[in-house]
Amino acid sequence: MRAMIGAAVIAAAAMPAGATAQTVTLEQLARRIDALERENAELKAEVGRLAGTSPQPGAPAAPAEPSAAPPAMTAAVSPALPLPGARDPWEGPYVGIHVGLAGTRYRIEADPPRQLSPDGMTYGGQFGWRWQNGALVTGLELEVSAPNGQDGTFPFSTTFDTTLHGRIKGQLGVAHGPLLLYATGGLQVSRVHILDPGGAGISQSGFLYGVGAAARLGSRVALELEAVQADLGLIPNVAAVSNRSRTLNLRLNYQLP
Repeated sequence: MRAMIGAAVIAAAAMPAGATAQTVTLEQLARRIDALERENAELKAEVGRLAGTSPQPGAPAAPAEPSAAPPAMTAAVSPALPLPGARDPWEGPYVGIHVGLAGTRYRIEADPPRQLSPDGMTYGGQFGWRWQNGALVTGLELEVSAPNGQDGTFPFSTTFDTTLHGRIKGQLGVAHGPLLLYATGGLQVSRVHILDPGGAGISQSGFLYGVGAAARLGSRVALELEAVQADLGLIPNVAAVSNRSRTLNLRLNYQLP
């Protein structure tokens, strides 16, 4: 702008004396340009004040601050869904075998009472189904076992021998991962043979109760230890002889698909 004004003044000086009116006009134009420059500087100062900065007249405008980057989007993580067909560790049907210790107590309810307590081994199998809801496990099981060495003889040559147990058991337990602790109860039916002359086999039934513990050895195999006692009451057709059985079984179960 100043260069233009200087050029105009030089041109006016080079003009002849008759051009005085034109020179006056150029001076007025220069004054007008100075006024416009002052107004422009004032406007820049006002804009800077409104924007939070006050640049000096003639100073270059500060570069605009880059806009803040938008907040990073966080992907929502959905909880892992169970795989198709997946189930709790103790859920489902199973089949297994067992072996253990068996004992029977025959007791004559007399005064004084007399009793025999033969002990032996037992073996058999079981089939059951368990349901799991969180840590709570319930179940239903059918067990058949054949105890041996359960024969005892009272005076007067009366011999008793228990040869078969059939059990229907319910289960209620608490699971912690691969471990399970449970209580069991139900009904037992036993076959008792009376071995004196003219004797026969007699069926007896009564209630059973017990406890068990189980541990998984793999995805489908579990090893269990279970103690059960059954009170069978008086032996039918025999005067005042009661029968009680007890077993301690080591069980190996395989969970079916």
